[in-house]
Amino acid sequence: MTSAYLCHRGMLGINSYAWMMQLLTEMDGFDSTTGVLVLAATNRPEVLDPALCRPGRISRRVNVQAPDLEGRKQVLAVHMRSIPVEQDPTILCAVVASITPGFVGAELANVVNEAALLAARQGILLPQI
Repeated sequence: MTSAYLCHRGMLGINSYAWMMQLLTEMDGFDSTTGVLVLAATNRPEVLDPALCRPGRISRRVNVQAPDLEGRKQVLAVHMRSIPVEQDPTILCAVVASITPGFVGAELANVVNEAALLAARQGILLPQI
């Protein structure tokens, strides 16, 4: 599910509105003893349709903060695994993590991807790991 489909009804197109209404109908049919768990995520909670957040639907919110310095290093290490680099990847992760406070995983992945694309455009060829 993406927040593009689940935002306030006034912001939805006809297909998205029908999709959301079908989802709400299905969620209303869940029996609380069936063991069905609906897990959703968004980075734009302010645009969620209030009908989704009623008790019995998505009634709990867990806010996940952006990673701290160590978390950013770990996220960068995951995204840099398949990227060949000249320097020690641990050092590169530490440097990039130190200058990206507040960045979340998707933004850090984008930094790595953009750096790889820039290197490719500049003709920087590195040996494969």
